[in-house]
Amino acid sequence: TCGLTASAPTNLAHIGSISGKTITWIESTPYPISLSMTRVIVLPDGRILSIGGYTGSVNVNNVYFGTVSGDSITWVAGTPFPILIRAGSLSLLPDGRVLYVGGYGSPSVVANTYFGTISGNTITWVAGTALPTVSYTHSTTILPDGRILVTGGYNASAAMNNTYFGTISGNTITWVAGT
Repeated sequence: TCGLTASAPTNLAHIGSISGKTITWIESTPYPISLSMTRVIVLPDGRILSIGGYTGSVNVNNVYFGTVSGDSITWVAGTPFPILIRAGSLSLLPDGRVLYVGGYGSPSVVANTYFGTISGNTITWVAGTALPTVSYTHSTTILPDGRILVTGGYNASAAMNNTYFGTISGNTITWVAGT
């Protein structure tokens, strides 16, 4: 795993080794730029995918793939994200695509969703159905039945206790509010 977010922008990357209840962190190859609030997942091929972030003054649309070898990470730029973004959520879908939901765009919170199809270091981005409300710093989980669950987060001014279930068909998401 790789941790790239911090309270202040940084380019530090760490690899964690888990043993029982202990994680030992080793500093690795620095990330190409200093950021906070980027979103990171591990892809099925073992690479790291990082999208967006905040430099301390502006949002970015950077996309990087990281390949881990021992204690080193080789970073390679991917296809830029369609908008400047930070603090959305990033999930790996059962069909192998990635899904980015919401976030803090430029200049405000967004409800956008984007599907990404990965081929090597190229990502083809397609807009999906927006969330019913703007949201950033929320959590997403892919449920066993393939639906996406979005919980919590913030809108432009306050914390939210929203829960949404999304049923995905192609690039369309049918959103239903939960309790």
